Amino acid sequence: MTAPTAAPAPRNRRTPGRVPRFTTPAMALVGVAALLVFAAPLAQSLGVAQLNAPFSGTPFQTVAYYHQGCGVNLVAHDLLFQTKAGKANLNQESRAKMCKGTANVLSIFQTTTNTGMNSSAFTPVGGVELSHEKIRWGLTYNWYMGTTWGNSSQTTYASFSVEVLGTIYDTTNGTAYPSTNSYSTGVTLSDTNATSLNHITTAPAYLYFNVSMSATHSYVFNTSLRVVTTVDTDGPGSAAFSEVLFYDPTLSDRATLNWLIY
Repeated sequence: MTAPTAAPAPRNRRTPGRVPRFTTPAMALVGVAALLVFAAPLAQSLGVAQLNAPFSGTPFQTVAYYHQGCGVNLVAHDLLFQTKAGKANLNQESRAKMCKGTANVLSIFQTTTNTGMNSSAFTPVGGVELSHEKIRWGLTYNWYMGTTWGNSSQTTYASFSVEVLGTIYDTTNGTAYPSTNSYSTGVTLSDTNATSLNHITTAPAYLYFNVSMSATHSYVFNTSLRVVTTVDTDGPGSAAFSEVLFYDPTLSDRATLNWLIY
């Protein structure tokens, strides 16, 4: 019951016969989700229940790498979700450059991390009407990007994306309810000489659901943070890097699951 982990397909500007763009990368499972059955504490107020940290449930994590040519993918800090604090940390980057001593080689590097939790099972005290459910994450992070473009016959590309995902599962009848909206943001640099350093982003991320919950059914929620860094170079004068930092002891950069209400 883990969140989906397939990386979004990067751009494809290559002509037939050249090295293909990304295929679906092999997944390196660092943690496997499992479901607990002990209900998390609920705060009842005017018919609304709220789940807060410490969360009852099981964290999960996946890390996927794609690499071709010369460069590096790196996850320097463990992204595994901490149920006690409702937080995840991360320092993730991808870099690509020209391979020495060879003709022009297309270098592609991508890292995709996905971390979150499956909650313990819970049952509403009373029926919940449609559209009362939502999840809130608080995001504070730094991002660093740079591209060096050799000339118009070469390629340089760097990007990152940050997404928040969520699903509510009715374990009684086996129905899954994905959120009705999505949170996704990111930056792309393409075929340019550019450097963007030390950008601090702080933002809340809300996910909304259309679920009528029954007092006779059992439910779990699954929610996660997905971060993708991608770089692409082709040519002796081109290079690119992309880094996203959700871990900084000074700035307290974090991804925090604040609450689920229903």
